[in-house]
Order: sequence, then C-alpha cells, then structure tokens
Amino acid sequence: KPMKKVYFIWIWWIWISGIARYYLQNWYEVYWSDSHNSVLVETLRNEWMNIIIWEDNSRIDNSFEKIIYTEAVPKTQSELKKASDLNLKILTYPESLAEIANSKKLVAISWTHGKSTTTSLTSLVLKDSKFWLNALIWSILKEFSWKNVYFSNSENFVLEACEYKRSFLKYHPFIGVITNIDLDHLDYYKDLEDYISAFEEFINNIIVWGYAIIDWNCSNSMSLFWIRNDIHYVVVKDNSFEIFYGNKSILKENIKHFNMQVPGPHIYFDWELAYTVWRIFDLNENEIISSLE
Repeated sequence: KPMKKVYFIWIWWIWISGIARYYLQNWYEVYWSDSHNSVLVETLRNEWMNIIIWEDNSRIDNSFEKIIYTEAVPKTQSELKKASDLNLKILTYPESLAEIANSKKLVAISWTHGKSTTTSLTSLVLKDSKFWLNALIWSILKEFSWKNVYFSNSENFVLEACEYKRSFLKYHPFIGVITNIDLDHLDYYKDLEDYISAFEEFINNIIVWGYAIIDWNCSNSMSLFWIRNDIHYVVVKDNSFEIFYGNKSILKENIKHFNMQVPGPHIYFDWELAYTVWRIFDLNENEIISSLE
C-alpha cells in the first residue's frame, strides 16, 4: 500500500516545520519547496523530507492528499497554481494545524507577550504528567529533542496560537489562554479596538463549558470578562487564580510559591498561567510545581 503524500510550500517558518514533522511521524511522505536554504531546512532534510530550493510544478500531481502553504506565498506561485488547477486539497498553515488540533482536547495560548514561554512551560508540565500531550510551539525546546514539537497518542494538544490576520480563530479550544493584550501587528489591525475584537472572537470560539484564562491586571483582557455565560472564566492575579461560572465564583485557589530557574516577574506570571491550566486538569499541585522548577 503506497504511503500518503503531503506537499508544503515555503516551509522554513519554524511553526510550519512542526506540521511537517507531524505528518512525517504519521507515516506520510513529506515533500516541500522553499524560497531559500537554512539550517532548519537542512535539519528537516536529514529527517528524510524531500526538499527542493525554489519551485518545480512538475512535482505536483494527483498523488498528493493535500498541499499546505504559508500565506506569504503569492497565488501565482507555480506549484500552488498547479495544485489549484488539479483541484487538490489546499490548506493554509492555520487551516492545516486546526485540522489536527481541533480533533484533540485543545489548550490554545495566545499573546501579545509571553506566549512562547507560557506554551513551553504548559507543555513541559503535561509531558511530565500521566496525561502526555501533543504540542506545537514557536520555540526550540531541548526537552523536545531540540525541536519545537512533541507528538504522542494523547488526546491533549497544547498550541501556541498566533493572532496575526486572525489566524487563531481557526481553533476551537477547551482552554483558551490570553496572556495579555497589547496592540500589535498594525500592518493588519486598524487600531486597538480592532485588535481586541479578534481576542473577543477567540473567546467566542472556546467550546461550551470550556475555560477562558485571562490576566486580572490587564485591562484590555478584562474587557472581555463575561462576554459569554456558557464558559468558565479564570482570572489569574496576586499569586492565585479564581474560577467563575454563571456570574458566580466557584473556586479560588492560592498558587504555592515555586523557585524559578529564570528570573523576572513576567516569567513568574507565565509560570502561574501554566500552573492554572493544569490545576484545571486536576493535576496535583506538587507535581506541577516540581515540573516547573
């Protein structure tokens, strides 16, 4: 039986390489073309991915299950155009990731600041736990064999979710984390109101009975408090977190102090967010702290 095949166009962005590794681990033949060579491209080539630099539309045929591309690729790119002419399944990076992640119990962590740190810490706690995980982060972790992904048979998926061009609205998380909201990407968003509206839509995508974790000390984040009454809101503040549902506080818990290996109050807050996620999963607090430390 022939292996399934997937083709990536312009894969050199680190987060897209994670999707390529997912398909490779799931016994796909992985092909791609890229605009230029890089250390990452060479690393992936050594992992048995079929790579060319530049483009060659003769490689595109009906044997490919799907074509995945970055949104920076112009529609006139010859491989993308041929895939369209052949009516192949074509997905952007966010669409391809959503196709995988939305089938899992998803923890989506959005920014403006601290997203990679929080996603990394959250992922490492779960990796060390009984639950295991799947994870995709925009940073390399030595604990993930110097990769930015970790895949297993777990139903849980931890994902770093980017708000650029509202791409994070493709996801439907069980837990949606907003580390903070500070105006960014003014090449796309019109103003702060437009930017906050994207995070409002992000919260609206959380599944019913799910959880929205927000920063009590961030007024932009707190402006989204109570826009829904069918999910739990979790506010993290002053070394504690509090869970609300139906306009009522249903749980408040202090976060035990832990000893960081990386200094800074902003890092400590990222740790508190990771801690809160896994208390929602009912992991033992000492187990969480041990992993974080």
